[in-house]
Amino acid sequence: MLAKNIVKLDPFHWLQRWGEILQDKQAEEAAIFRALMSRALLVCPQDIFLKAKEELEAKKSRRVS
Repeated sequence: MLAKNIVKLDPFHWLQRWGEILQDKQAEEAAIFRALMSRALLVCPQDIFLKAKEELEAKKSRRVS
């Protein structure tokens, strides 16, 4: 059975919720955890990245690093 109160979050707010449950928010491990969660969520497949980069380079008429 599904819960009646379903909360839908955008990626930014979903990542913020992790900070609420960490025991020591200032710990080095907490910062590493948050960074890795962000990287895992916001990773882009290589083919999509290259296509977007090519489109940007064509639009700007120069190489983008």
